[in-house]
Amino acid sequence: MTTFAGTSDQQLAIAEARTRAEQTLRQLQSARDESERRLLESGQPDHLKRVTGRSALENAIAAAQHVIDTLDRQAGIESARPSRSERREVPVVTIDPSVAASRQNRFARVS
Repeated sequence: MTTFAGTSDQQLAIAEARTRAEQTLRQLQSARDESERRLLESGQPDHLKRVTGRSALENAIAAAQHVIDTLDRQAGIESARPSRSERREVPVVTIDPSVAASRQNRFARVS
């Protein structure tokens, strides 16, 4: 890592944390790609993605990106990515009717 004269310990810690977060983000993206390839090959659906619109790895990627954005703000760096409030992500939720029916029956009163 390159350091500059006058760089505070806090700035160095933020820079190191950001480097680790970027490495984690790349690993998560690679794992997501591998997971999607394996699911496609096996013909198996991603059940979480089917229900929530996002896979567990996509959720982890979003969390890692949020950490990077937060570290950038702490370091006073404007991120190239739009902030959460600027993004217009709307999750797609698909509910299997049989699952919805079973959930309703679970809470039905038995007399």
